Amino acid sequence: MRSFRSIRMNIQLFILISTLVAITALTSIPAYVIARNHSDFVIKEMQMRARGIASSTALLIGSHASAYLELSDAVTIDGVGAYDHTFYVKMNTLLRQITEATGADFIFTAKMLDAQTQAYILDGTDHILDTFSPIGEKDVLHAITKKVIMTSQPVETELVEAPGWGAFVVGLVPILDDGSSQPIGVVGAAFSSDTIDELNRNMNGSVGASFIFLILLITVGIYILYLLMFRISMEDHLTKLHTRRYHFRRLREEIRSAKRTNTKLSLLLIDVDWLKQVNDTSGHGAGDRLLQSIANVLRANTRAIDSCARHGGDEFAVILPGLDGRRALATAKKIEEMSKKIEAMPGTSASLSIGLVTWERGMDEQQLMECADQALYAAKSEGKGRIKVYEPKTKGTSSGTI
Repeated sequence: MRSFRSIRMNIQLFILISTLVAITALTSIPAYVIARNHSDFVIKEMQMRARGIASSTALLIGSHASAYLELSDAVTIDGVGAYDHTFYVKMNTLLRQITEATGADFIFTAKMLDAQTQAYILDGTDHILDTFSPIGEKDVLHAITKKVIMTSQPVETELVEAPGWGAFVVGLVPILDDGSSQPIGVVGAAFSSDTIDELNRNMNGSVGASFIFLILLITVGIYILYLLMFRISMEDHLTKLHTRRYHFRRLREEIRSAKRTNTKLSLLLIDVDWLKQVNDTSGHGAGDRLLQSIANVLRANTRAIDSCARHGGDEFAVILPGLDGRRALATAKKIEEMSKKIEAMPGTSASLSIGLVTWERGMDEQQLMECADQALYAAKSEGKGRIKVYEPKTKGTSSGTI
């Protein structure tokens, strides 16, 4: 019994692992494609976000164009003149709040001093940090920034290297003043490569977790479907006992176990008497209920290690591992006695004919079934409602005793 269950468990484990491996292999292809391409999606997302932040900031500054223009005019190639410090601090604080709220690494404004030089006006970085650019701090005027100022058209960059700063995705938007045909400055919003890498890692984790969940979900679904199909093939739908197919597999394994461990093994072949008459008289529903009741008797009067199966239309088979003929006969008598409490037809108790055989060395499952069938045939021939035991030495049968 343990060996048979072990084989079943090994088969089910093999199917589960095989399914998991197959689904993993199939889903790894789209997972690999996504992993290869999603970094581009992240960069495009950062470009759109940077441009959106820069555009909103440019509109905000544009609503204070006069005050900002005075602040910008204080910055020249020669240095920084007098400016409204209160407005400067207020706008820097506002930019810092926007930076923190949006997750951007930098938000700044700048003006072109000459063809090669730009100067920072506002900076959303905390002023205590080394990366803060105070008003008037000069830097190289990048070609992209110059293009935005000259054309008044917003731009978003790919991941570009800024000397002294690192790699960034930057959105650049001109600051426009209704009273001027030229931009009064440019707003930049930047996301660093570190931020992008972190987003990539987060997306990798999300994609990986999603694929793992999908793999497990599909695997479990297929495995449950397999178990349902296995149960359908191994369990009789009417009686919920094992099927004929299961019975022969189990009998073969129990014979191997009996050989290996030198233990006893007995088999009962049971026929429900007068089932045709029950169907003809009371209908097939009554016949089905009778079969179900007999199945319940078999379950109630056998051990957990025994195997009860529906062998045919009105036949049942019971495998009794470890029982010799005498103990198997006691089980058969108990089954026969309990079945008499079932009403087959009004005023008529159920009746069983039982053939019993005990395994002997040299018998395979077919021979054992043939011997049980001979004993069952003898029980039915002698009037039904009795137990016949197969005698291997005389190749015949005897009733009720061994």
